[in-house]
Parts: sequence; C-alpha cells; structure tokens
Amino acid sequence: MAMLHLTATADHAPVRLQIRDIGPADLKDALACGFDDFLTMPTHIVFLCVIYPIIGLVLGRLPFA
Repeated sequence: MAMLHLTATADHAPVRLQIRDIGPADLKDALACGFDDFLTMPTHIVFLCVIYPIIGLVLGRLPFA
C-alpha cells in the first residue's frame, strides 16, 4: 500500500509535507552548532568523565566477580 505524506490543518485541508535532503553542509552546520552549545554550557561532562568510567569499571568487574 502506498503511503501519502499528508497532514491536516485546523480546517482539515490536507497539506503536502516538504521533505528535504540532508547534505554534508547540513551535517557540518549541525555539528558546529552542537559544539557551540557544548562550549556554552558543558553540563554532560559529568557523564563523560565520572559516570561512564564508573559504569565501565562495574561492567568490567562483572565477569570476574
């Protein structure tokens, strides 16, 4: 069965969705924006430097315990 990419607005008239291609420039822009966000407020550094190594050590000990 064919699938149509339609959505209905408030007056129930179907509107065709626009699907765009993602190119290398889009990915570069997304990574740059994400890096800027990280530099602005690096809150997940706790996960990278504390919680992930602890989980790794616990999981590494499981086969030997």
